[in-house]
Amino acid sequence: MRRILNIEYSILNIQYFTFNILLLFCCAAAIVLALIGAASHVLAAADGAAVAGQALADSGLQAGLCVHLGTTDGEIEAELAAGGRRLVHGLALDDTACQAARGALQARGIYGLASVERAASLDVLPYAANLVNLLVADLDALGARSPPQAEILRVLAPGGAACLKTGGRWAMTAKPRPREMDEWTHFDYGPEGNGVSRDRLVRPATFIQWISSAQPVKLGGNPAGFRVFTGPRVAGGRIFYEWGAEAEKGKREQFYCGRDAFSGVVLWNVRNTAPGRKDWQFVADGRHVYTFMEKGGPLAALDAGTGRVVRTYEQGGRLTDDWRATALRLCGGTLLLATGSTLYALDSASGALRWRHEEANAGLAFPCASAAAGRVFVAVCEPAFRGASRWPVARAKAILALNLASGKPIWRSADVEGAYVGQLVYDNGNLALFASGAISGGEEPFIGNMRAGDGKLLWRATFTKQYNRFGYNLLVRDGVMYYADAWRIYAHNMQTGEETRPYDDSGYNMRCNRFCATGDYFIYGLVAYVDRGWKGLFQSITRSGCAIGATPACGMTYFTPNACGCITEVRGHLALSSEPLREPVPDAARLESGPAAPAAVPIAAGAAIAVPAAPRAAAPAGPVAEDWLRHERASMAETAPVAAGGRTYAAVVHEHRLECRDAAGKALWTFTAGGRITGPPLVDGGLCFFGSHDGYVYCVKAGTGERVWRFLAAPYERKMTVAGQLESSWPVFGVAMHQGALCFSAGHHPEVGGGIYIYGLDPATGKLAWEKVVRRAPVAYDGKGRYAIKPNRVLNDCLASDGEALSLPGIRFAPQDADAEIQKKVDGEIPPPPKPKKG
Repeated sequence: MRRILNIEYSILNIQYFTFNILLLFCCAAAIVLALIGAASHVLAAADGAAVAGQALADSGLQAGLCVHLGTTDGEIEAELAAGGRRLVHGLALDDTACQAARGALQARGIYGLASVERAASLDVLPYAANLVNLLVADLDALGARSPPQAEILRVLAPGGAACLKTGGRWAMTAKPRPREMDEWTHFDYGPEGNGVSRDRLVRPATFIQWISSAQPVKLGGNPAGFRVFTGPRVAGGRIFYEWGAEAEKGKREQFYCGRDAFSGVVLWNVRNTAPGRKDWQFVADGRHVYTFMEKGGPLAALDAGTGRVVRTYEQGGRLTDDWRATALRLCGGTLLLATGSTLYALDSASGALRWRHEEANAGLAFPCASAAAGRVFVAVCEPAFRGASRWPVARAKAILALNLASGKPIWRSADVEGAYVGQLVYDNGNLALFASGAISGGEEPFIGNMRAGDGKLLWRATFTKQYNRFGYNLLVRDGVMYYADAWRIYAHNMQTGEETRPYDDSGYNMRCNRFCATGDYFIYGLVAYVDRGWKGLFQSITRSGCAIGATPACGMTYFTPNACGCITEVRGHLALSSEPLREPVPDAARLESGPAAPAAVPIAAGAAIAVPAAPRAAAPAGPVAEDWLRHERASMAETAPVAAGGRTYAAVVHEHRLECRDAAGKALWTFTAGGRITGPPLVDGGLCFFGSHDGYVYCVKAGTGERVWRFLAAPYERKMTVAGQLESSWPVFGVAMHQGALCFSAGHHPEVGGGIYIYGLDPATGKLAWEKVVRRAPVAYDGKGRYAIKPNRVLNDCLASDGEALSLPGIRFAPQDADAEIQKKVDGEIPPPPKPKKG
């Protein structure tokens, strides 16, 4: 295969590679120490079930992704999957062991929750970096086929564990969490209200780490299936958010969800009936999630690992009817809860009331706090809020500073009386104030700074509202105040208020996404990463819902679903990583012939028909399998059946199995692939073709199910998690016959994983006839020129043929078209084909 990386992508990848090698070296030194410390701990287990049980007991893993290297009979996989809270993947080193293990897991009715594939080698493990929560391997039995220690370290998630047998002894070791990683515990990062993460590992994206789709819920103008504005919280290696489902027509059910932040495996879903948005009412730390569970109810603490309510704060305020009048901060061990006119300080561990402060005829809003300063800051406002759409504001009466420990007032300033305020940000002895405008807030935008020590107002200013200049939110980095609108980043000197405009994106509309930062990048819009040299890197992979923005944490960037059509994007709750791309597998190594030769059985080409599906066993119990039906394109149990030669062919999606059935629905033969099968098979000339989410395309004999060949459509093996199962980073959604060639595409989006890979093969032999790569490098932009940035408009799907050309959403091409012409279409230089007229 020709090289897939253009110059821009290559340079970016080299930077990522160097950065990740340094990170790997630092982690390797730490894990060697961990191995030395763990050497005295020996697992007494001998048989498979006992090994798995002891590994779970020693690692303490209750939920997450487990991997077993050297699968034999499926016993370890089955034990690891028990309870339905762990997704399990086994790698067998030969076909005999692979088939035996698959059969054992299928007989138990848990295939999909636990699955097995054959690996030709373990030199490079087929998983994304930082993905696996528990890895089990008998290195003695694997011998020379054992993976390098660096590979085990690469795939383990921070905080994950490896249970390894060496020298006749089973020992457990844990991968440390890099100090450069950070969390995101509040809507605006932390209790100070300043959306600047200390994570030094976040970079522009190269890969999707995991995806969890949300069911469509067309209520409240939001078809994305979640309640907007809440956003994710990331703490203790877990991510938490709120989502919704339509229980019955016109009625929405709301849930809080906990997932592993690295693997994306669901930990729990808990129903809540609390109304309104949760911007300021949803906080997390390493052990608990703090929020409201019901209308008018008390604040509750949920166990971060299980979602169970472990404590309610009866001495605090109740959830107000107006969501804008309730706000929550966690500062050290103190929960600060503002409800209406009262601010409560509660002991997070015991629930005891430490102090409370009340204001007569006023509201207490937009609190922030600093443990280092020992202070709480809150706006004393008129009771009526403004700005119901994106960002609430209220007219201030005063700004109040209280002692964090005692609640005693330290100062009260009326310098901003009469101004709109919507955000307080503490930073290094300063208290910045901000009020958004236009679609986000009130009629009078405001920005200013006070001395946090005595409340003296150093300066105040406003800005003119105009189209797409609304100043969504404020943040402070390196002593400079910043805010962004849809086109620019604005900076204010913290002491003088002098305004500069260090970055202009050329008129590209960044929409209404929230502004945030790390120490290395400003992140905003659809999405732009602007570095310290004011060089921007624009990506159109995804975006969060209105008013939320990106969430940088755990070395990745997290996003929520959205209901907008601003760009052609990957949708869902998801995490993007900056893992380096590897060299693709050579074309000569892509085709793997099977034991069956092509057969000239006269079976006509199949067509999708409506027939009753054969009865299926129930999905395994537990939250992981429940997640399967929220897959964007796999919410069904089976694919549409295809009829050919008096038989029907259909895939059992989540069990990775293709079945051939007789007229009565009885299975005549089955074939198990390495991942979900979501596209109907294609039957032609006695052969049955189908693509799988394992990144392969398969050809089997239509009469017997024997494999004729399989072809690796992915550039190489790299697995991610999608809605409760492992999938290739380059899934194949379906196949099509075009001018005598079997055609298909692999991937998600032109800007992740090096792009979308498209092939044409000889159907009988699987030999490569032609190939294309649809890719977009991140758009580098230095703030000069106008309208230089064009969004992506191409996405992978089932490749379709109209007899003359092939098409994916956003692009139509013929195999004979020059690569340069196809690239012009991808880059937006050639308009996309018109949408077909209805009717």
